[in-house]
Amino acid sequence: MLKGGTPEFAGFISSLTFWVAIPAAFMIPRLAHRVGSSRPFLLAAAIMMIIAVLTWDHLSLDTSWLPMVLVGLADCAILVTVLALPLETVPKEEVGAACGLLITAGHIGGPIGPVVGGHILDITGSLNRALLVLIGVAIAMVGIWFRLPKSAPKREAIS
Repeated sequence: MLKGGTPEFAGFISSLTFWVAIPAAFMIPRLAHRVGSSRPFLLAAAIMMIIAVLTWDHLSLDTSWLPMVLVGLADCAILVTVLALPLETVPKEEVGAACGLLITAGHIGGPIGPVVGGHILDITGSLNRALLVLIGVAIAMVGIWFRLPKSAPKREAIS
């Protein structure tokens, strides 16, 4: 709406992230399994997030859907990749605790994100600066990417 769109169009553009993420949630884990590593998907997600943030302010209303598609793909890739990390990186006896910590840390953004975004909007009068936080997240993801194992270790089935 800040770019001049109607509330309906703004809602449509915002919902694109979820419409893209739904099929991606099924495809990305299959592709990661086929490739044998989730590392490329996390790196691609970081790059997509940076591209989306840097192009958002420079696009017209008609092309504002493209960054939202990139954010949907990136967000979904991050979610499914990160949720699988405990299975690939910790001993099987510690998977439950690792998943609990991961989900707790991941949900911290829910209450903190709107507060930070609203504060940035109040100070600058624009949400574009709030999007820059995503670049910091993407840089942190690349740092994590370098620390991930190149491929998941083969495990016996848990019965």
